[in-house]
Amino acid sequence: MKISASFTKDRYIENFALLGEIEGGIEVSTADDVTETELMENYQSFKLQADGKTVALDEENLKEFQKAKLLTQQQSKQNENNRLLATYLKDHPIQWKDGKYYGVTQDDQSEISLNLMQYQLAVTAGLSPSLEWHALHEQCRAFTVEELSELALSISAYVYPLVRYNQSIKTIIYGTTTAEELEKIVIDYEKAEASNESAQ
Repeated sequence: MKISASFTKDRYIENFALLGEIEGGIEVSTADDVTETELMENYQSFKLQADGKTVALDEENLKEFQKAKLLTQQQSKQNENNRLLATYLKDHPIQWKDGKYYGVTQDDQSEISLNLMQYQLAVTAGLSPSLEWHALHEQCRAFTVEELSELALSISAYVYPLVRYNQSIKTIIYGTTTAEELEKIVIDYEKAEASNESAQ
């Protein structure tokens, strides 16, 4: 197959065209058994040979290219995993013992922890601070340190199995060796919570 191609300094294909010419490119040939699909997917691993007229697949370079490509895909899948967890937590607040619903996102957890820490620092400094928090879509109200600590622990217990599920999916994602294996991974936080409830 004849193509027009430009090359990197290391003599690997940088850009190519099956029809027409690439600006600054030269006409080269591939081996007869190279398919258009193979060339399209792996062209960065085809190297200009010493004759300056043919390109051949560099197997070692292909392995490195595929490894880097898979890592990028794995990172993208893990980002999706994290996004789905964040969305699930946002959409599934906890109903506490007062019958009201409280947010359980990472931001909610961080803010409660910060409130408790600042309260303890103020008490240690001999001050008499107030402690407040709020149910979803409500104004802040006064909490005792015992109440807010109990709420924080309830949220932590609620979120923990979902975080564990996120981590287990992460392990599976980075354990894949092909893009096909990666595509088969199903992320379902509804099922994760259901299995946690049935285990209790």
